[in-house]
Amino acid sequence: FRVGRGGAALIPWLAPALGLSAAFLLYPMIELLRIAFTNATTEGAPYGYTTATLSGVARDPDLPRMLGVTLIFVVASVLLQMAIGLLLAVLIDAARRRGGMGSMLARASVVSAWVIPGVLIGVLWRILLMENRAGIANYLGSLAGLPAPPFLSSSGLALVSVIVANVWRGSAFSMILQFAGLMRIPNELHEAADLEGVTPLQRLRFVILPELRPILALNVVLVTIFTLNTFDMVMPLTGGGPARATEVIALFMYRAAFFSLEAGRAAAVATVMLLLNLALAWAAI
Repeated sequence: FRVGRGGAALIPWLAPALGLSAAFLLYPMIELLRIAFTNATTEGAPYGYTTATLSGVARDPDLPRMLGVTLIFVVASVLLQMAIGLLLAVLIDAARRRGGMGSMLARASVVSAWVIPGVLIGVLWRILLMENRAGIANYLGSLAGLPAPPFLSSSGLALVSVIVANVWRGSAFSMILQFAGLMRIPNELHEAADLEGVTPLQRLRFVILPELRPILALNVVLVTIFTLNTFDMVMPLTGGGPARATEVIALFMYRAAFFSLEAGRAAAVATVMLLLNLALAWAAI
């Protein structure tokens, strides 16, 4: 950073923040990079420094499948969260501008999905999608005479189930961010659109989206960061199964650390996640 005239007086004020950042952010990053270049194990046995751990991760036969699952999970979740969040924000904002009843209740209902912890969301969706009569979805389907889909035991349906659960949780964040952007649009623009008699699609294209462009760009980056690091929801919902069909990169790292007991290997995967997150954080800034 640049310090102007009299900047020396700012150093005592900045020193605590810089010290805390170094202790709780910078040092763990450096330690993570160090461990990634070792063959350390989780149980704490003696280890040495090597590049074989990184090359071993790159040659892992399960890596391409895991990256493919992560890519599908992230892209589908981000696109659906953005679209549903925008739809909810536009509808709630339209109700607010017209003085409609219940707009505050609608916002509170959507936000309630966002404030629930990810582990609890995974448990709730597992109860919903269990493949016996205890599963709420299959029980309701049986009342209508429908067969019980293998939501969690079929590779394709399990990945779809994880995406749907993540979208249900994440759409609320997109709605909050985009609703805040909608409230910044001058009422004069909406009044002019009303006078012109534009259709809802024309209002979205010519009035709303141009004003929301910076908010949408930031929303994409933040949602991508959150989705890329998703672990808490997937673990209780599918545990990465069946047959590792829903194993995203965070679960891949967890398996390396606590199933294979390879701390160096887990650190190597975490280093990749760190670099991706730093790039996305820089884009957000």
